[in-house]
Amino acid sequence: MNLIEPKFKLLVYDKKQFKNKDEANNNIALIKNRILDYPKECSIKEIAYYCTNGYPICFSYGIRNNRSSSKAYRDNNWREQQLIAIDIDNKDRQRYTTINEAICLCKNNGITPSIVYTTLSSTDMINKYRIIFALRDSIKDKDLYLDVLNSLANILSVKGKTIIDTACKDLSRIFYPGKKIEYYDENAILDIDSILSFNKKNYITIKKESNNLKQKDNNSIKKSTILNYDLDTNMVLNALLETTKIVKMENEMVMSPIMTRVRDQLTKLGLLKPLYYRFKQSPFSVNLSKPITTRVPGFLFSILRTIPMDKLLNKPLNTSLPCFFHKDSHPSARIERDNTGRYIYHCYACQIKYDIIDLLCKLANVSILDVRNFLCILCNIEYETEWQSKMSYRIMQMQNYIYDKSFKEKYPLLDKTLTRKNLFPVYLMMLDCARTYLFDKYISGANNPIFYLTKKQLVKRFHKYYDCKKNEQSLYKGIKYLARIGLIKILKDSDIPKSILDCLNKIKRDNMHNRRIECYSIPDFNSDMFHNAEKQIQSDKDNCVRMSHYCRTEAVLEDKKLANNIYVQDIDSEINYKINKFYVAYKARALKLLKTKKFFLEKNLLSYMKQYTSIQKEKYSNYCLPKLIKELKLKKVSFSKKIEKQYNITNKYITRHNMHYGVTKLYIERENEL
Repeated sequence: MNLIEPKFKLLVYDKKQFKNKDEANNNIALIKNRILDYPKECSIKEIAYYCTNGYPICFSYGIRNNRSSSKAYRDNNWREQQLIAIDIDNKDRQRYTTINEAICLCKNNGITPSIVYTTLSSTDMINKYRIIFALRDSIKDKDLYLDVLNSLANILSVKGKTIIDTACKDLSRIFYPGKKIEYYDENAILDIDSILSFNKKNYITIKKESNNLKQKDNNSIKKSTILNYDLDTNMVLNALLETTKIVKMENEMVMSPIMTRVRDQLTKLGLLKPLYYRFKQSPFSVNLSKPITTRVPGFLFSILRTIPMDKLLNKPLNTSLPCFFHKDSHPSARIERDNTGRYIYHCYACQIKYDIIDLLCKLANVSILDVRNFLCILCNIEYETEWQSKMSYRIMQMQNYIYDKSFKEKYPLLDKTLTRKNLFPVYLMMLDCARTYLFDKYISGANNPIFYLTKKQLVKRFHKYYDCKKNEQSLYKGIKYLARIGLIKILKDSDIPKSILDCLNKIKRDNMHNRRIECYSIPDFNSDMFHNAEKQIQSDKDNCVRMSHYCRTEAVLEDKKLANNIYVQDIDSEINYKINKFYVAYKARALKLLKTKKFFLEKNLLSYMKQYTSIQKEKYSNYCLPKLIKELKLKKVSFSKKIEKQYNITNKYITRHNMHYGVTKLYIERENEL
C-alpha cells in the first residue's frame, strides 16, 4: 500500500541559484520583495534539495497584503508555519556541539529532526549548521510559534544554556542556501504537544512590532521615541495619526486612493478642533465654505511648507527650544523662516533642517501623503479634483493588476524582463509619482495623467521609499527603458501644454536648474499596452539590441524617429564620425563572410578591426550590430548539430573559435533559415 507523501507549505525563491552568501546578500532586497510570489508545497525530499542547491527559503508561509512591490515579506504577511528552522553557530566555545551531538540531544528527548545541513559559513574547524523540524499540524498563532521555539531551545541546551541562535525568531526570516545534507529522515514528523512539554525557560521573546516591520501605531506616539516631549507636540501628532487612521479606513471601504468625501467627517474630530485656534492669524481660511484650492501638485507642497510651524506646534519663532531628537542641557533647536517663506525646524547640535512636512513625517513615522492629507484637512485646502481622483484610482488598478497572477501568466516575457532588469520597483515608483503629482486636466489639457519630477527628486524618492538599490544613471536608464516598451511616456516639448512649461520654467528659475526637467505621462490602462510591450521586447531580442549599453547613438542607428521620442533631452546630433567609419568596415566584413560561409560570429567581425582597441570594438559593436541585423535581414541563432550540418562547420573551426552547442550565437540570413 502506497502512503501519500506529506507536503509542507513554504516560500522558495527558485528564479535563481546563488553560489555563495555574498551573492545572495547582494540580492536580498530583490528576494524579500519577490519571495511572496513563489509559494510551494513540497515534500521533505524536495525541501532538502532546495536547501543545498542555492535557493533562498522561508520555512513559513505568507501572502501579500496589498500588491505593492515596495512591501517586502514582513511579519504581518505571515499566515502559518509547519517547518521550524533552528541555527547553531557554535559561537560559545564552552558549549561547542557537533552535528552528531545535536542530533543525539534531540533524539534522547524524543524529538527527531527531519533535515540537518551545514550552512555556507561552516568550516571543518567550526561546525555551523541548521536543523529543520517538520510538524504534523500548522502553527497559525504567533504565541504558539514562540512557545514551540522556546521548547526547542530548552531541548537543545548544554550546561544549562541553549546552544541555538536566538536571533532566528522572525516569522518572515529568509534562510540562505546551505552546503551539504548531514542528516535526513522524511518520516520524522512531530506533534506540537510533544514539543511543548519542554517549555520551561523563555530564551526567546518576540516583540509585537519587529524592528524590520515599519508599522506605525495609529492611536498614539510612544514617548520613548521622541526626546523632550510636550503636550502641544503630542496633540498635533495624535491628531495626525488619528486622521491617517480614518482616511486609511475610509479608503479601504470604498477602494479610492484619496477620499475627499470624508473631509467633513474628519473636520469634526475632537483632536483637530483645538488646533484651529492657532491659525486665526494665518493666511489659511478655516471656513469650510471657502477652501483654498490648487490643481498643480507641485505648488500644493510649496503652499503646505509655508504653514506656520510655530503656530501649529505652539512654539515661539526664532527662539531656542529643546531638540526633539537628542538630549541637550542647553536648548539647541529653533523654528526659523527662510527667504522663500518656508518654516524650518533647525537644530544646530544635530545639524538637521526639516520643513513642516519632513518634521511631521519624522516625528510620527508616517508617509508624506499622510502628512499632506492631515495639513490639507486642517487648513481646509482642496488638493484633488474629481478627475484627478478618477485617474489616481485607475493607476491604482494598474498597480494591482501587475501583481496579480494572471499578469504573469498572460505576459510571461514582460514579467520575466521586468524582474530580470529589476524594474518592477521603478515602474511602481513612476505610477506612485503619477498618483501623487498628476496635473488636473484643465491645467494639462490632456486626457492622460501628466506629471514632472527632476532627476534628483526621482533618485531621492526611490532610495527613500523603495527597497531597491540603483544609482542615478541606472535609475534613469530604467525609466527610459520603460518608455521604450511603452509602459510610460516621456513627453517632447511640443506635447507639453504651455501652462505646464511655464510651471517648469518657474521651477528652473527659482531653483536654478540648468538641466531639462522631464515630463511623463501614463498611457491608457489596457491589454494592448502590455501586448505592445512584449512585442517590443521580442523585437529587441531578435535585433540583438543590448539595453545595458543603450544610448541615443544606438537608438538613432536603429530608428531615428523612435530615438527622438525617447531621448527628448539630448541634442539631435549626427552619428559620430568614428562609429560611421567603423560601421562601413564592419558591414563589409559581414557581407564577405556571408558570401563565403553563409554565416558569421560577432568575434569574426571584431578580429578584422585591427586599428581599434578591445574596448572600442565592444562599444562600437553594441552600436552597429542592431543596424547590421536590420539592414542585411539577419537572424541570430544558437549553434547546434543542425546548424553544424547545414553550414558544413568543421571540427577545426569549432575548436579554434571555442564554439559550444546552445551557447555560441551565429548570424545567418533569414532566407537561408530552414
